[in-house]
Amino acid sequence: MGRAAAPGPAPRTVACAFRAARYTGGMKRYRNLEGHSGVVAYDISPEAIAVKFTGGDVYDYTYRATGRARVETMKALAEAGRGLSTFISRYVRDEYERKR
Repeated sequence: MGRAAAPGPAPRTVACAFRAARYTGGMKRYRNLEGHSGVVAYDISPEAIAVKFTGGDVYDYTYRATGRARVETMKALAEAGRGLSTFISRYVRDEYERKR
């Protein structure tokens, strides 16, 4: 007897996930638990975080340009879904590697 195939996600779930990935450019959607963030999505790598804002610009914050402690704080805030935009505006400002 063969194994039964595992059921896949419902078609609507796949469609929603596809729209979210297309909107955020493959980045992880920021949960925005406080409801008023300028951050839309983020992407974490070992020594950096890329942050996409509502205007569509993506900023790369790296250990080299921003500092390890601040980048690690930004990663934690991004995963928590709260406080990232405020932290960037208060403590990071223009200390990013590049804007794209």
